[in-house]
Amino acid sequence: MQKFHCESRTKCRNASGSLTSGRPAGVLRAWQRFPARGDGIRIAQPDTGVSDHQEVDRAALDLAHARDILDGDNDPTDPLTPGTANPGHGTGTASVVISRDNGAITGSAPGAMLVPIRCTDDVKIFDGTPLAAAIDHATRTDCDVITMSLGGLPSFAVHAAVRAAIKKGAIVLAAAGNCVRLVVYPARYDEVIAVAGVNVKDQPWLGSSRGGDVDISAPAELVWRADKRRVADPRTTVSGGQGTSFAVALTAGVAALWLSHHGRDAVRAEARRRGVTVQALFKTALQATSRKPAIWDADDFGPGIVDAEPLLGLSLGAIPQAAPEAALRASESVKRLLDDAGGARTADPAFDWKRYGLEVASMLYEDARFSRAGSVAPEASPSGARPSPQLAAATQRSSDTRLQKLGARQARRTAGISQARTGNFSAPPSLIKILGKPAGQGLESAGSVTLEAARTNLREGGIQRTLDLAERRMQAIAAREGEADPLAARLRGEVLSQGEAALHRVVRDGASRVAGPDRMVLEALVSLTDRPAIRVENDRIDRNHPELGPWSGAYALAEAEINAAFLSVGRIDADGEHIGTGFVVDKGVIMTNRHVIEAFAAPIPKRTNPAGWVLQSDRVTIDFSDDARGGPTAFRIKSIIDAGKMPISDLPVEFTKLDMALLEVETTNAAGKELPSRIQLEADPDRVKHSLRIFTVGYPARPQVLPTDASGAIRMDVVTRLRAIYGTKYGVKYFSPGVVSTLLGQVEGDGKSWVFNHDATTLGGNSGSAAFDLDGTIAIVGLHFAGDWLRANHAHAVAAVKAAHELPRVDAFDWI
Repeated sequence: MQKFHCESRTKCRNASGSLTSGRPAGVLRAWQRFPARGDGIRIAQPDTGVSDHQEVDRAALDLAHARDILDGDNDPTDPLTPGTANPGHGTGTASVVISRDNGAITGSAPGAMLVPIRCTDDVKIFDGTPLAAAIDHATRTDCDVITMSLGGLPSFAVHAAVRAAIKKGAIVLAAAGNCVRLVVYPARYDEVIAVAGVNVKDQPWLGSSRGGDVDISAPAELVWRADKRRVADPRTTVSGGQGTSFAVALTAGVAALWLSHHGRDAVRAEARRRGVTVQALFKTALQATSRKPAIWDADDFGPGIVDAEPLLGLSLGAIPQAAPEAALRASESVKRLLDDAGGARTADPAFDWKRYGLEVASMLYEDARFSRAGSVAPEASPSGARPSPQLAAATQRSSDTRLQKLGARQARRTAGISQARTGNFSAPPSLIKILGKPAGQGLESAGSVTLEAARTNLREGGIQRTLDLAERRMQAIAAREGEADPLAARLRGEVLSQGEAALHRVVRDGASRVAGPDRMVLEALVSLTDRPAIRVENDRIDRNHPELGPWSGAYALAEAEINAAFLSVGRIDADGEHIGTGFVVDKGVIMTNRHVIEAFAAPIPKRTNPAGWVLQSDRVTIDFSDDARGGPTAFRIKSIIDAGKMPISDLPVEFTKLDMALLEVETTNAAGKELPSRIQLEADPDRVKHSLRIFTVGYPARPQVLPTDASGAIRMDVVTRLRAIYGTKYGVKYFSPGVVSTLLGQVEGDGKSWVFNHDATTLGGNSGSAAFDLDGTIAIVGLHFAGDWLRANHAHAVAAVKAAHELPRVDAFDWI
């Protein structure tokens, strides 16, 4: 049986004990040099509990001191309840720490004992009370190490429990956090050792939180762990996990090795001699012996990466003098969080931080969760988070402009679109050309009309025609959705009035580009009149649908073929979460984006040009129904067949990377249904080398990847208000027509000549959508992979990908 060490997927050992390359945390080297394995050390783990898995041997668990805080008993079993946020999380993190030698993996401290404490079903902590109780239990039972692979908002109770644990002699560590960039609590508390994440190349793990509160970094990408998320799952499955949850678990094991190596009593005696805590002594030794790569961001990821071998080799007497310990008040911690999010400056000492600190922190973390870059300026409001009236009033009395901007969000909400943030958020000339195309002419006429002619057409009745059409469409949308929201109705009225003013300014000033609120309302008018996104219902749309407008003829001429294509496009979900869109291209084969599969599959043995992929969940499905609610239309994704060779990062979009993947899917599902028919692909790249009408079919998600202005500030107002106006429902199937706006071979930065741009309305969740030819045979011409809403959407020309031979399997598809 192949034998793995939890440390990372590039560092493993087989049954004979031979080592392969890799040195992420130095644990294997420490084992070779020192006998310590964590024997005699007890590690408390507040988490979701543990389940029956061979990598969490009952002999490695101190069940005499275990506890279930949620149910009030001593049974820490994770019930693996379907629908909870993190079933099996505690089992996975526990295995990283204490997995014995009798399974497929070995934890970083295989001789230590784990005290499992079930205190949550969701490792995103909003109510700290159960966690505080778990820490208190660990302190009362004299645990040596407390590892927390969880985090969230600040809590006075948690902070007090942490201080008490450290005072009694425990080492307390917590995960820095995932996908919000800002370090979360309790890791953010000065007393806690905050662990960020790196990958096997000693580079920051993409999802890791970071900042001045990070104390150390450890492997967080593709860490071997036990994987059991349902009661019926086998007890032998292991897979590569990602997240700072695993980074802190590895580091907790290293803490146990250190205590075991020196002896707990000797460590405590040395700490007393120096007048410091065991926590401070360990943190100093950990940082002093950390491995610092040649290129390293110490400001965001601490002084280096955990390195167990030199840590254990450093005698207690040789540990540098620890910095003086000072308890940081909770209010000071929130002030520092505001500095991280909104720029450091002098905080207002008169502001009631004790009363409002939790709400301020909650707003900042919610913004960071929605921001692609992570931290955001307080006024950016990417999440739409609004203050309570009490906080809004308090911030307006504050001298801190950052707090004033947080509180001012309430005012902007009631002011509506007229208060939308201005800035150099320029609309392309194509917006003006679309709105100013001659009356009664086809959609393609917008591509040939000049800006001056567009302004003339608007001046000569075009403005009123556009507004009348937009008003009819909005009334139809409201009627269809059964909308009775007075705020949405008022916003629609503001779009019409402000749209009229913006169009008159375009005509009067002769500008070729418009910015700020003007761009927003013009985009709304374009979407309402020329680039609709229409829900597919009962596998079709009505050829007389009022929102089809100028596209009704094109749809009617190919109605049967378009409706047939709808059947073969589905929504991809992993563990119940909407990830993207995919479509059938061959028997048992789905096409989607590489960045979609990166959310639920791990490339092995490396991210670039991997030899293969491993699914990190057995609950990956594609559902072909209109509303993707599961059931007889859902099919299980079995494996990854192939994908583009280069990893896909969020920003910047790199056109030389192929953002395409092929997935193996079951051909008959559990309900006995057959997989929908494959869709034909267009073999001639010339189809997208000149003007072409297209349409996309996909499942737009609630916006999280958002438009930005020229300075990088997130334009959440654009998305939230326009979606309120449209009454759009998310995560369901949409038909979105548009045109090829930048021809194949003409997209700047496309060195491979396999990208074209289109202007169909898309959102996050459309990733992996098919782009179909609407002017000829209904066949796929492109794979949508990225875009900036209503400005430039990017698609791979499938014929150009075929010609590049990067994915040989595509040659076997049904090409025309």
